[in-house]
Amino acid sequence: MINDLVVLQRSELDRIMKEAVEKALKLRAPEKKRLNLDEAVAYLNESGVPISKSTVYKNTMDKTIPFSRFGDRRIVFNVEDLDRWVEDRLAKRQNTVTESVRQSARRKM
Repeated sequence: MINDLVVLQRSELDRIMKEAVEKALKLRAPEKKRLNLDEAVAYLNESGVPISKSTVYKNTMDKTIPFSRFGDRRIVFNVEDLDRWVEDRLAKRQNTVTESVRQSARRKM
């Protein structure tokens, strides 16, 4: 089990994660600059943020996800804004995982 342990400095892990996210975003970048709700949900799920349509609606009501209105009711999402939102979410998730691993390692010492 100890053979699988890899030790990295925080800055190196951050750099590796950032490069991986940027590469993944470039590989599957849609041709459209703006997405409707269904397209945005699919795009976010492909980006590593599992999310349902109802959760996206809730995030728009709470204004915790970037969006615009087109007309009175139609919601539109800018791809670049969604990419930044995804990066922020994944960075927060990675920080939580890193902190959990760090705490677990300290307990085992």
